[in-house]
Amino acid sequence: LFPYTTLFRSVYYDPDAPLKAIEVKFGAGQKMDVSRPMRLLEPITGADKVLEKSKLKVDSDKALETARSQPLLQNLTLTSSQLWLMHGDEGPKWKVKLWAAKLNNSRHQADVGDVYISTADGSVIRADLHLNRVD
Repeated sequence: LFPYTTLFRSVYYDPDAPLKAIEVKFGAGQKMDVSRPMRLLEPITGADKVLEKSKLKVDSDKALETARSQPLLQNLTLTSSQLWLMHGDEGPKWKVKLWAAKLNNSRHQADVGDVYISTADGSVIRADLHLNRVD
């Protein structure tokens, strides 16, 4: 769908896993890896709570499209992205990390920051972009 690399990791409940979690890594629409990570801090931080299903209306493709459409990114050549589905104060949200080709050497890329997207309505919650990194 997009001409650059998309990396997506998802954690699922697995009653047979040591800490009840299984992580699946996807890249370019294909399953790349399955692991059972040690997630000791999640019960302490609250990240192990189930996401509210009624608020999961925006999928990863739509979240990525919304993040890419940010006005500050229009003149950049985006090369890679990574997405996380996570808890937020306002409900579930997507964290979209973006990389772009450097201006002085397009073979190298720079982390240009994160855009947080609401899963309920697809609105941008917050954009933390650093365009100075592509210089």
